[in-house]
Amino acid sequence: MEKSTSGKIKLISKILILLILIIVLLVLIIVTTDNKYIKNIKEFTSEGTKVLYITNKNKYSKYIVDLLEKYDAKYMYIDSSNLSNIEKNKLVRIVDNNDINNLIAIFENGEIKETLIDDENQNDINKFLQNNNIIPEIIGDNKNIIGSVENLLKTEFTLIYIPYKYIDLVAVQDEILKNISEKYNINYEMINAYLLSDVQKEKLNSLLDISMVEDQIVILVSKEKIVGNIRGEQTTEEFINKLYELDFIKEEENKLNEITEEEFDNILNLKDKSIVFIKNETCKYCSDIEKKLNEIVEEYGIIINYINLGEVDSDLSKNIESKLKVLGQDVFSPPMTIIIESGKILNNIIGSSNKEYFVDIFSINGIIK
Repeated sequence: MEKSTSGKIKLISKILILLILIIVLLVLIIVTTDNKYIKNIKEFTSEGTKVLYITNKNKYSKYIVDLLEKYDAKYMYIDSSNLSNIEKNKLVRIVDNNDINNLIAIFENGEIKETLIDDENQNDINKFLQNNNIIPEIIGDNKNIIGSVENLLKTEFTLIYIPYKYIDLVAVQDEILKNISEKYNINYEMINAYLLSDVQKEKLNSLLDISMVEDQIVILVSKEKIVGNIRGEQTTEEFINKLYELDFIKEEENKLNEITEEEFDNILNLKDKSIVFIKNETCKYCSDIEKKLNEIVEEYGIIINYINLGEVDSDLSKNIESKLKVLGQDVFSPPMTIIIESGKILNNIIGSSNKEYFVDIFSINGIIK
């Protein structure tokens, strides 16, 4: 009985040892065998001069990526926060650096040449990439940048947005200025000065007759002259207010007749034909339509009423929608231009259209004669 028990124990021991050996062997295979991701990195860096830009999601710098792409550098971006622990350990060995959360590594034919732990100092990044012949010693295309600005300074009516550093607000400010330029029919350009060297920035500042700015500036050009500038981060309202203050844009007289809800109710009961333009605060096309309707009023001397609903879900908006539904208008989507007579909707134009179409509709309904 004892021999039988002893034999079983020995057998179990052998099985356990075998299992441990198998597990150790599997671990060694996993650790020593590169997965596809690591193989791609090694293959990418194996020939020529290559750049690995390694960060976690929180430290990603668009400035670095813009710089590498501007000069067609051969680079690979690696998000270290997406790597497994095994992949991270292998990457540490590849770049010969424990900091893989914010690192730029230069490779020459598979060998690590130099690394920089990015401290977010743009000049340090520039010098590091210049010293390794990744980007030219003079950053930016001086002739094209300066030439573009010189041409813009010869225009009749232009906003020039110049970010001197790439920061998160650049895309936001660019979008705001694009919208303002479209609304007020102003030529608009953005000059990426953050890709220029300090020497080039000085040349640009001299051309614009301004002192150095830390983040950004908007130059106002009117009739081939610089008539002012706006510095720092601004909201849409702040930009527009400053453009008015600097007399760069002027408030045009609105020839449309603004009405209240009570006046709208009165129009519904009129026997004569009336035009009502309906808009709200978030309407993307309202300003364009309003401008066309103003031109029609000036040219043909007719009366066009308008009602501003404010926010999309305002009480006024809901009230007007309900009243139009009673008249059989099921679709309510400002901007809307409706023709009403004796409590009936004769015609409606939903959304934007060209000026000629509005004139045709008003003529067909006998308003323009």
